[in-house]
Amino acid sequence: MEHTLDTFARRTIRDKACQIANRFRHTGLDRDDLESLLIADLLRRRSRFDEIRSKWTTFVQMVVNHAVADLIALGDNQPKLRGGPHWEINKTPDERTVRHDSPTWHTDLANDLRDVLSELSDEERDLCHQLSQEPNISEAARQLAISRGTAYSRINAIRKRFEKGDLDKYF
Repeated sequence: MEHTLDTFARRTIRDKACQIANRFRHTGLDRDDLESLLIADLLRRRSRFDEIRSKWTTFVQMVVNHAVADLIALGDNQPKLRGGPHWEINKTPDERTVRHDSPTWHTDLANDLRDVLSELSDEERDLCHQLSQEPNISEAARQLAISRGTAYSRINAIRKRFEKGDLDKYF
């Protein structure tokens, strides 16, 4: 059964993001960024919901709580990356390990990245550039004179292109 994000899910995510926002302030993630990460995780996992095993509200609480625990664990153990952190809250520790000891790894990454970036619109490329300079999405949106909602929409489109181009295998 497909669920949209109902009022309960949105409220749960908003409340959790508010609870942990201060913990991630040094990374450039604000409450809205954390909400987006939690929403994305819930949307990714919603196909696993089984109404025979639990209620939707229980499923939402479990997914959000696990995502928050993963974010906190990763935030505590992950070195700070240029351009902000890269959270991989739906992967196991073994899958999170980056293997870039292959001689062709950097070349492959550069080629795949160039291919995906060439498919982006000028506005999406501008947003990527701005986020590389300013990892805070709200501030990047201000610098580009676009709404935060527009920035998030573009980021989601960019992420889909990156996933389609199999760039997630590098991170």
